[in-house]
Amino acid sequence: MSDRLLNTDETIKLLNISRPTLYEWMKKGILNPVDMYPSQFKRRPKLKFREEEVRKLMPAEPVQQDESEKPSRTRNKSKAAA
Repeated sequence: MSDRLLNTDETIKLLNISRPTLYEWMKKGILNPVDMYPSQFKRRPKLKFREEEVRKLMPAEPVQQDESEKPSRTRNKSKAAA
């Protein structure tokens, strides 16, 4: 078992969620910070999450979009010609 604590950015990246989603999960009790302490240079407290708890919330397999759902990266030729 890991005693490693993750910061907010690491947690968001591992779970592939947005910052507002993380705070919503905290409000709902889905994920709770284990260590909150004031930062020396910032007004907001630093939030830490147990890596073990975060990994339990990760999907078993990476979520992949269908080809039809991926945004197109091709230019509209009519706009390029203008």
